[in-house]
Amino acid sequence: MTFNVTISLFLIAAIACLTEGCCPDMFVGVGDRCYHYSSYKRTWSGADSACRGLGAHLVSFHNSGESAEVYDLWKSYTDVAYTDDKDRAYWIGFNDRSYEGSFRWSDGTSVTYTHWQSGAPNDNRGEDCVSPRNSGSSDITREEWNDYDCNEEKSYFCYVPLTF
Repeated sequence: MTFNVTISLFLIAAIACLTEGCCPDMFVGVGDRCYHYSSYKRTWSGADSACRGLGAHLVSFHNSGESAEVYDLWKSYTDVAYTDDKDRAYWIGFNDRSYEGSFRWSDGTSVTYTHWQSGAPNDNRGEDCVSPRNSGSSDITREEWNDYDCNEEKSYFCYVPLTF
């Protein structure tokens, strides 16, 4: 009897996966993407390596909706007291590590959207990696990006496309 129930549950999950999409273990599906959040703080390179180890990339944004999706997801994972604390933000895949002033996504996708805070990027002290600034009076301003020293340690988001 348990064997039949297990097979039935597996088949239901497989059918749901085929019709609604599936995310790997440790990822959560939002829209057409699967996200993995790690509160374990790493340098940008460490976060990038950790994502690649999961078969994913640091998150990239191609419109304001994707940016808001991730920020809302981050708020659901973190203490609300941190939602206006610039030291508590997370790494995204945007960087100009290869060539100063030429920002690109670490997953190789095209740059079709940016959300810089006023005055950024400024390359203050060789800042080449990007994170939301997480400071301001509203979610829209908290989502604005700033460039940071890549050796700072921050939490991070990885993503993979939802699979069918």
